[in-house]
Amino acid sequence: MDGVKLTFEEGALKAIAEKTIERGTGARGLRSIVEETMTDVMFRVPSRDDVDEVVITEECIKNGTEPKMVTKKPE
Repeated sequence: MDGVKLTFEEGALKAIAEKTIERGTGARGLRSIVEETMTDVMFRVPSRDDVDEVVITEECIKNGTEPKMVTKKPE
């Protein structure tokens, strides 16, 4: 994902913290939740040269929806 901006919306950060508290897992839980959300993206984005930014939303964390992929503007 070199060269691709990664953004976490405020709601996503809160949802990650809430999920970690629910699980009672602490810092390792934070990592696990982020990995669950990012795994598919980490495999798909490197094969695309049109992605400029990946945005993690609250819905991604709570409902497992796909992160938003912002594509580069045509030159």
